[in-house]
Amino acid sequence: MRNDLEIRNVRGKGRGVFSLVPFYRGQVIEYCPILEFPNGQATYDSVVHHYTFAWTGRRSALALGYGSLLNHSYTPNAVYAFRMAKKIISIRALRNIALGEEILINYNGDPKDQTPLWFDVKG
Repeated sequence: MRNDLEIRNVRGKGRGVFSLVPFYRGQVIEYCPILEFPNGQATYDSVVHHYTFAWTGRRSALALGYGSLLNHSYTPNAVYAFRMAKKIISIRALRNIALGEEILINYNGDPKDQTPLWFDVKG
């Protein structure tokens, strides 16, 4: 069990990941091993689809650890990067993150990308 992150309920979003320690800009928050599978196994109407990353053009990835539970923001405090050869997703702090703050990523990949998502963004 980790002692630097925890899952909490977030009104209007379901569950979210929160810091139990401060994280500093550039610091690794987590290295998430992934489960990789063909896109067809995570169809749009499946529960799994809502927790996956587009790993390659034809494959999806479910991040283990806390990675697939991170919520979206157009003003994220963290960023993810694929490490294809190692089959992991790294999560790093974009700025200093205070104790108790929710860890948020931009689901579009680029923290500055404001492209609308496939669902209504809350908060």
